[in-house]
Amino acid sequence: MHWRVMSLAVLIGFIAAGQAGAQTGAASHPCSLLTAAQISAAVGSVGESREGDMPGTGHGANPLRRACSWSMPGGLFTLSVGKVPNASLSTRQLLDYMNSMYDQLKGQGWKYEKKDFGSTSCSLLTPPAGAANGSPATICATVVKGMLVMTGTSSKASIPAEKLKSLTETAAARLP
Repeated sequence: MHWRVMSLAVLIGFIAAGQAGAQTGAASHPCSLLTAAQISAAVGSVGESREGDMPGTGHGANPLRRACSWSMPGGLFTLSVGKVPNASLSTRQLLDYMNSMYDQLKGQGWKYEKKDFGSTSCSLLTPPAGAANGSPATICATVVKGMLVMTGTSSKASIPAEKLKSLTETAAARLP
């Protein structure tokens, strides 16, 4: 279940970044935006990074988008970057749209908590009590220089939003 939640979180970020154009520099290589030491300090030890194109992107009106994932104790940490599709939306409007996508999980008994830190918004998802395959997930996002930067974890242990907020903002600060 935690892989489905993490996949949903990454997919939501890229739905929100939907009509993005091609990226250049660090934005097209999200693994270069954070070090393993930075991630480990926030979420615990991490394995080797894997960078790649988001599934289903790079064809027709669905442009190529990139993500980088690291294994972590009991789960996965992912950093994704994509252009904001509509420059007329404020950061808050975009992040509110993304957060509304979690309603389907709430309908299945998941607890959803939102924490805002200025222009960075985080979501904490907790599976219903007794869910055998559910794992908590934490997702944080911010918009900088027209780019949506999103970090997320899905693991057996819940990761505090403040830890991912810091990673999200560090990665965003490194965009060209």
